[in-house]
Order: sequence, then structure tokens, then C-alpha cells
Amino acid sequence: MWKSDGNCCNLPVKIWSARLASDGRSLTSAAVELLHDDHAWEQGVIEGPSMVRTPKGLQLLFSGGRWDTTGYGTAVASCDSPSGPCHETSAGPFLSSGSGREGSGGG
Repeated sequence: MWKSDGNCCNLPVKIWSARLASDGRSLTSAAVELLHDDHAWEQGVIEGPSMVRTPKGLQLLFSGGRWDTTGYGTAVASCDSPSGPCHETSAGPFLSSGSGREGSGGG
């Protein structure tokens, strides 16, 4: 999984997934989009994807917002498989900056 860095140049920001070869140096499948920056709280930035298997299934943790603001946060999406589809579980982060805490991204 990786982020396409569209926020550098006013392009869409997306999180992608593809199968990695056993040598760790190439891909063995086409890249598929898992998520894109479609919520206001994300401020045009999503990044830092980490997928974990839980009793509820696959969960994709990711950061959104600008890291140097109090709007930075961590959200979660539920995924059917490592190649998606994925659906954000809420319209905002489950962990965000607030009184006495900042920089809550980077799941």
C-alpha cells in the first residue's frame, strides 16, 4: 500500500494497493485504488496506510489532514480484501488533535 502524492500539485490524493513479488522489488498485480481524499476533514491529504486483521475483518488505518495543523487525525476504513474495496467507517477521524494533544496521525 502507498499514497500517491497529489497534494503536492493539486491532484487527487489516493491510497493504492498491489501485490508485491516475493523478491520485494516488483509488483505482480495492477495497482487498485483503495481510498481517495473525499472528506473535508482530510484537507486534501490522506497518507500513512496500515492494514490490520481484526475480529471485524480487515481495517485500513490512515492519516488525514495536514500534519502541521490541529486538523491532523487518524481514521479507519473497512476492507473486503487487501485489494479492496474499502469503505470509510465514519465521516471523520476516530483520533484527532485537541486540547493537550496534537499530531495524532500516523497510525
